[in-house]
Amino acid sequence: MRCRAFQRIIIFTLLILLTGGIYTFSPGERQAVKRTQGFIDAVNENRPGDVYKYLTPELRNGISKEAFIENFKKERSYPYLTPLYFYLDEVKLSPDGKGGKPLLQ
Repeated sequence: MRCRAFQRIIIFTLLILLTGGIYTFSPGERQAVKRTQGFIDAVNENRPGDVYKYLTPELRNGISKEAFIENFKKERSYPYLTPLYFYLDEVKLSPDGKGGKPLLQ
């Protein structure tokens, strides 16, 4: 009797852990918002090294991190430019949940 109760507890615990793991690592709105907000924070706080991480592989192949940082700082230093701030409105995911579009203000 005790053995069956123990087995049920183990199985229940494993199911909870497995379900939580699948939810945590599957793409979804929470992960999309977190990633988009990371990009927004990097831009708003003028951290070009962090912005570089969000560039597509094609763009990263076209410019080194050091060159990107230098150009980013130069472009943002012009006195006639207004501050660049993004704010996340929402994230629209594709039906399969593997892609989407952030809507920024």
